Amino acid sequence: TSNSSFCTNLMQNGGPDGHYALQMTAEGTLGFADLSPYNKSIDFIGQAVHTTLAPNYYNDTINLSIAKTTDGKGSVIEAFSISQIAGAYCDDGQNYFNVMNVITSLDFDYYGGDAGFDGSCPQP
Repeated sequence: TSNSSFCTNLMQNGGPDGHYALQMTAEGTLGFADLSPYNKSIDFIGQAVHTTLAPNYYNDTINLSIAKTTDGKGSVIEAFSISQIAGAYCDDGQNYFNVMNVITSLDFDYYGGDAGFDGSCPQP
């Protein structure tokens, strides 16, 4: 089973906290699209929207890409979350939560950074 299947299965019923909704891809699939037939640097792309809890129900978009490691024995998952409302400059760690809630809920060994290449998604 591919990691895209794990991600899809994890989020198809609302994800780890029940507030994720998979989105349609340009390829016409819900959640994740298989790009492996196109010989690209990534194998799967996906998207979900996370709705924050009350009292303010904000929506944030989470984009994920999945690629094989260079040795072919694992996967690299890159994820990014962005607020869908202007003015969310200091989101109190919400976008960090959106990403790490998914990543840490997957059944695999996690190695890597959690603040992005540019530090744009630090821990709260």
